[in-house]
Amino acid sequence: MYRAIILAGERAESQQQNELLKYANAEAKSLIKIKDRPMIVYILNALMQSNLIEHIYVIGNPLLLEKSSELQELLRLNKIEFKPQKTSPVESILSIFEEVEEVKDNSKIFITTSDNVLIKKEWIDYFLKMASGSGKDILIGVNNYKNVKAKYPESRRTVLKLNDISLCFCNLFAIMNSNCKEVIVLWKKVERVRKNPFKMAMMLMPLYGLILFALGLLTSDNALNIMSKKLKINIGLIIMPFPEACIDVDKIEDLILVNKILST
Repeated sequence: MYRAIILAGERAESQQQNELLKYANAEAKSLIKIKDRPMIVYILNALMQSNLIEHIYVIGNPLLLEKSSELQELLRLNKIEFKPQKTSPVESILSIFEEVEEVKDNSKIFITTSDNVLIKKEWIDYFLKMASGSGKDILIGVNNYKNVKAKYPESRRTVLKLNDISLCFCNLFAIMNSNCKEVIVLWKKVERVRKNPFKMAMMLMPLYGLILFALGLLTSDNALNIMSKKLKINIGLIIMPFPEACIDVDKIEDLILVNKILST
């Protein structure tokens, strides 16, 4: 069984986010309404439908509770718990990780975000079943960009181009055991240098891996093997067969596309 974390905290304001909130007439990203329901409600409903999820943590600004009666109603269920956001998403995840460790019930952790509004029970079950049978420590959900582009040519995604495949990252992650704690702590250090991509990359992958990537020779298997050795854990990718899985709401164009998908 898994404990789920929904990251619903507000990041530092950016022009893109300000434009999105103004366009949607919302006070917080998680409260942007799609078909008259806040985005975060879609994620909660999908998680509650999965029999693989035993408990759900919503991590966010208390403003969410003040402004959303729908969220207040859902939080009356024993399965859902609200936690105020920490100084960063990593700090928030660590706090839950430590709580789950204290429970000592072998619960694994599933992580997604409050703007992953298209998420469905079948995606969650597919991802978690694949994660459970993987033998890996950390699993990351991805889409094959070719399939996303074929179905949604108007969708602009961040793409990682490897030698064998181009990937779009989905906001789907699984932490399978306590081996991952040191990597979560490392990510705190990575966050501090996020404005320096080279330093960030060097913390996650040795130089020869970066050279292979720069030369277009790095395959997905090689990348996973190199990073796993560097970080001393087993990292796996789960390629999602649902092209919508990487479409979250980061900008106005995303919101328009999501409304279009949910209206068909």
